[in-house]
Amino acid sequence: MNDESFDELIALYRKVARETSSVHIDDRILEFSTRTRRRGAQLSWQWFAAAAASFAALWLTIHALQPHPAKALAATAETVQPGWADGVDRAYLLQMDVTPASSPVAQYLMHETEAPRKL
Repeated sequence: MNDESFDELIALYRKVARETSSVHIDDRILEFSTRTRRRGAQLSWQWFAAAAASFAALWLTIHALQPHPAKALAATAETVQPGWADGVDRAYLLQMDVTPASSPVAQYLMHETEAPRKL
């Protein structure tokens, strides 16, 4: 790059650096930014309201579709044979995963079949 082209570039830079926009353009830019900011705030509230409404509708739907065991048990208690609810509870408890005691003392206490001796 020679000195003439470099001088031309510096002159162009200085010319553009001193340029200012007209007041009319500045006013339009400020007006546009204010309008956009208001619209953005309105849209964010609309999105928030829509999200909250959809969440509430989804929660109510899921809550309404879930079975309620207490209501079902109360409704069937009158029509089912006596002891049926006890059998359901026993079956539920038998499904639980219970690991045997790990220490020798706990195993001894769980499998002791003799009655305690009286002194």
